[in-house]
Amino acid sequence: MDPSTPAETEYELLHAKCVTALREQHKLEIKRIHIQKNLKSLRLQARTLERRASEHQDTITEKLSNYAKALCQGFCAKVRERFPRDIRDLIYIYFTGGGEVCIYDRSGVEENHATSYFDSDSGADLQPLWSSPEVGLCWNSSCVGADMVQEVDEQYYRSSTFHFSSEDLYLLSKFRRTDQWGIGLPTCVVRL
Repeated sequence: MDPSTPAETEYELLHAKCVTALREQHKLEIKRIHIQKNLKSLRLQARTLERRASEHQDTITEKLSNYAKALCQGFCAKVRERFPRDIRDLIYIYFTGGGEVCIYDRSGVEENHATSYFDSDSGADLQPLWSSPEVGLCWNSSCVGADMVQEVDEQYYRSSTFHFSSEDLYLLSKFRRTDQWGIGLPTCVVRL
């Protein structure tokens, strides 16, 4: 027996193991490349789906808003049908608070102060900052109906105390003659 034979057999065995390992590595590399291609495709699909979902979210939000408004209007119509005005006023005061409203001149007031009465669009703008954001819906005719907004406004003026500082007393006549929210108030419900 030739002494080189066992060594050659050992080399052949090591060579075979290297070839097997290289083949396995090649297979793994092909799988990795295939997965990366799939991953790129999946990421592209994910971006497309995210964009479509975002576009669809606006539609969903609009439909939910319309449903909520219709539901709210139906409920408010039932409240108006079933309860007399004095009971409805008790309900309204729960939302509007009937507190003190300071009427002041906006000039010289810093921006971080509350909205001035003469800068407001509805009583919702004059609610305390800690009040629930849903309170503003009481003044939204698309949610509660124009008739209920009118009643809420009237109750707000009746139950609120309007405070004028000595420097702002000149605003009293403007307050009495200005229909700030375009609803025929406050002259008809505010008493001095």
